[in-house]
Amino acid sequence: MKKLFVIICFLSANLFAMAQYNVQDSLMVVKSHWKTSKFKGKISTKSIHFNKCELFGANQSVNIIEIAPNSHYKFDLAYQTKELISLDSIVKIHQAIAGINGNFFDVKNGGSMDFIRSNKEIISVNAIYKSGSRAEHQKSAILINNNKLSISQWNGDEKWEFDLKGEDVMLTGPLLRIDNKDAVLANNSFNADRAPRSLIGIKADGTVLMICVDGRSIEAEGMTIKEEQDLIRWLGCVNAINLDGGGSSTLFFKKASKSGIINYPSDNKVYDHLGLRKIANAIILVE
Repeated sequence: MKKLFVIICFLSANLFAMAQYNVQDSLMVVKSHWKTSKFKGKISTKSIHFNKCELFGANQSVNIIEIAPNSHYKFDLAYQTKELISLDSIVKIHQAIAGINGNFFDVKNGGSMDFIRSNKEIISVNAIYKSGSRAEHQKSAILINNNKLSISQWNGDEKWEFDLKGEDVMLTGPLLRIDNKDAVLANNSFNADRAPRSLIGIKADGTVLMICVDGRSIEAEGMTIKEEQDLIRWLGCVNAINLDGGGSSTLFFKKASKSGIINYPSDNKVYDHLGLRKIANAIILVE
C-alpha cells in the first residue's frame, strides 16, 4: 500500500509539473512580441525566435503567413507528377505570391505518395504501405472550393477521398484539430521526434495560417506533433493539419524579402534561408 501511495504521488507531481509547463508555454506563444508585417491584399507575416530555450524547453523558430478571409488572393494546388523542384521555383512558375510545401512525396521517382485531385482530375492515389492499412497522413485532407481552403477528416470509408466535395483535394496529415477539438494522435516515432514542421490552420472567422516551424539546428530544435498541435491551438485555430516536414518545410512570401524564403529550411544543415529541398507539390496563393 505504501509503495502504491508513493507511485500515485510521483505520477500526480509529474502531471502537475506538465500542466504548469504547458501553461508557461501557452503564455509564451500568446504574450510574446511577434515580428509582424502587413501587406496589401489582407496578408500579414509573423515570426518569432525563442532563443533561450523558453518554448517547450528548447530554442524554437516559428514563421507564419496569415491570410484574412476577405483577402483577394486565392488558394490553389501546384504539383509536379515526376520532376522535383524547390518551392521558390514552384511559385515562380505559377506566378504566385506565396506558398508552403505540400504533402509527402516519392523522393526517388517524384510525385505524391498520397491522393491529389486538381481541377477534378486525379493526379495521384494513395501509396499502399507494408501494413496494408491507410497511413496516418492519408486520414485527413485539404480541400479548395471556390478558391477557399478547408480541412476534412477521414470517415472510415476506403473511397472517402474520391467522394470529397472539392475542386482541389490533397490528402496529408496527421490531422491536428477539427471542429475546435484536438485530434487523437498516434503513438509513433514520427509524431514523437522533434523536427521541422509545416502546417496549415484555420481560425473560426476563416483566417488561414500557413506555418513553418524550423528545426534540426542549435538555433531551432523543431517540434513534436503534439507540440505542433499545442502551438496551433494557442494561435487560435479551430481546424489544423500537418504537411510534409523535415527538410521539405519551406515557407515563401514574395514581398517579404529578395529571395522570398521567410523560414530557415534545414536541408543544408545550416540555419539560413538557403537549404531548400526539391519537392513535388505545394499550396500556393495566386491573384
